[in-house]
Amino acid sequence: MSFQFVTVLLFLFETAPEIDIEHAGKCLRMTKSNVALQYPTDAREHFLEIHRELNQHYKDVKPHCTGGYCGPWIENEWINRYKHVFDEEHFHRSISFDFGSFIPLFIPWTDMWVGENYRCKYSQEFLDDLLKVLRPHVPYITVVQLDLGLPGNREWDVPDNILAISAGGFGNIPIPLIKEKPYEETKILPSQYLISSVTSAEAATHEMGVKMWQAVQNKAGEIGAKVIKHLGDDKKEIMLASKFILAPRQFGRGSFHIAEILRHGLLPIYVYTDIPWVPYEDIFDTFAFKTNVEGLPALLDKLHKLTDEELERRRRVARGLLHSRFSQMGVLNQIQNYMLGRPNYLKCVKLPASQRDSPEEKELHQPQELPLPPTLPPPAPPPPASCIQHVPWDPPKLKPRFWMPNAFSPVEVKCNPTLCFKSDGDWGRTNNVFRFLATALIFSSLHPDHPSVVLTSEQKHHLDELHLAKVTQPWSCFKDSEEGCDWGESERFKFPTRTVFEGHKVGNRGNLMAHPHAFVVGNIVGQVLMGATPQRIRDKVDHFLNHHDLVCKGYVAIHFRNLEGMCKRILDTGKQFVFDPSMNAHGFGTDDVCAMSDRYLDHHFEHIKKILRPGYKIVLLHDHDKRAKDRVKEIISKYQVITTEPFSDGTDGVLVDMIIGLRASYFLGHIGSTMSSNTAFARMFGFGKSSELPTNFKIEDPMPTP
Repeated sequence: MSFQFVTVLLFLFETAPEIDIEHAGKCLRMTKSNVALQYPTDAREHFLEIHRELNQHYKDVKPHCTGGYCGPWIENEWINRYKHVFDEEHFHRSISFDFGSFIPLFIPWTDMWVGENYRCKYSQEFLDDLLKVLRPHVPYITVVQLDLGLPGNREWDVPDNILAISAGGFGNIPIPLIKEKPYEETKILPSQYLISSVTSAEAATHEMGVKMWQAVQNKAGEIGAKVIKHLGDDKKEIMLASKFILAPRQFGRGSFHIAEILRHGLLPIYVYTDIPWVPYEDIFDTFAFKTNVEGLPALLDKLHKLTDEELERRRRVARGLLHSRFSQMGVLNQIQNYMLGRPNYLKCVKLPASQRDSPEEKELHQPQELPLPPTLPPPAPPPPASCIQHVPWDPPKLKPRFWMPNAFSPVEVKCNPTLCFKSDGDWGRTNNVFRFLATALIFSSLHPDHPSVVLTSEQKHHLDELHLAKVTQPWSCFKDSEEGCDWGESERFKFPTRTVFEGHKVGNRGNLMAHPHAFVVGNIVGQVLMGATPQRIRDKVDHFLNHHDLVCKGYVAIHFRNLEGMCKRILDTGKQFVFDPSMNAHGFGTDDVCAMSDRYLDHHFEHIKKILRPGYKIVLLHDHDKRAKDRVKEIISKYQVITTEPFSDGTDGVLVDMIIGLRASYFLGHIGSTMSSNTAFARMFGFGKSSELPTNFKIEDPMPTP
């Protein structure tokens, strides 16, 4: 019996990004029009020098605690995300790969300022060393949560070449103020209140809290709306029964309550004093509301007349943005895209005239602008470097009849929304549902009446939250629900379970023999994984790649499973998805292959390490199978591999692992696993001729067998 792991090698190279000093300066020049910037020729050395000199001041600093929450805060996660850039193996790369035209400052500003026993002051030694090591024209970037921003209690004049991404309310780019807590599935209750207030605004300036609630009460009485102020422990129930919840600014301009309200799928009203400090200004008004106290009466008039349809639309938008915009990971992804000049939703603002708009404040002193010295040499080009380009998110959609020889035929699929069909089997796990979906969608596009594919409740459970309609149009027909289906007419399209795998006749008039099954599965699974997954899963994949420094590096993914029944039946019948001509020569039998025995793994790991490129890591995908838990620990220790945990924990684990496998430079699957074969098919067929990806994307020959 022969066996081969399906392997695919991806080599895509790109040089370090060009330095765009205008991108670095655009934001800063909103405050000072003639800020003089120059990217340093010794960028990496200067970056290391800064943190080498300052590390002594914050190496033992722990996240501060407030309101029962002790971190990690956004500053801590910003620092943790980029720890890899300090590794020696990273030194050959230009730091512009990670930070574009900026030199980052990884300093826990707020934790240092709060200090032990709430000192609320930077140490003078730290400020002295910081000012010594900073240069006057280098574009720096940092993340700060402190309400007062980088200056603290006006303890130093912040140089005008530091771009501050601020959660607290004083900086150059607003981001959400977040206490990262686990996501809670909540059921919104029937609305009892138009507006509720469940937080104190006593710390806000200008007695805003008192004035805010008085304005709400007065207008509510006028229009006959029910409102409530409740500061008890059971505030969650009040929130869930409210159409809108007040999220007033706090000591600084930021508000923790915006993210907290969104975490429950509800809609915040942000109330400010001098200027609004809201993240993602261009999209904020599509789901939330903002106003000062004076504008509250007019806003209540508007909200009182808001239709239920508009209310639900805004809630849907808010739910869709929670993980990608209002989680710490989502915020850091936006920051990374901003630094690298990629599309993002961050918005630059002019530095506010005061730190927190308190009556006792005068305008903050601004340092004198420094002209650019004429003697600075032009920046040297970054050293050449290579970067693996992983399979991209949102690949071009499949064309109608992509599975036919005339792959790009302009045939239009006109769906019949009442003629529906679905499987009469439960189809087991996620990857079996992928098989059904692939064959069903092809049947839909092939049949002259173009019936609509509908998933059973069991199938929906496994493909929950995948935006399937996003990738099935315009080449096939898919419906999210049975609404409108004429099941009397649709009885002839019942889908017998076995015929899906066999690829024979389906229903009365369909025939699936015209297409290669693996090709179809590969294309559709590839589209679903990379085009239909929600932002939450994408964030987990991106976080995994960042955490292990795999954004620009290749890696090997191995799918480990300990299978028996199905695996042995496949070997016995010869219907293997993959095969390895070398297996017989090494005396491997069915038990070795199905259980992936020690000697079997030894053989393949030895081979992998011989051909492994420098810097490549080995990632173990293991389905979180409880039966194999101890074995997984042994493999991790013995072969020095990494796993996708904790990024693949929970119900998202299968999809996260499949995408990690799909994006690997090499993938080694298991003969008896549908997940392995689906991933392999997607790698072989999913991003080739049919999807018109750029020509620099190539799937090379399989990895040679030993």
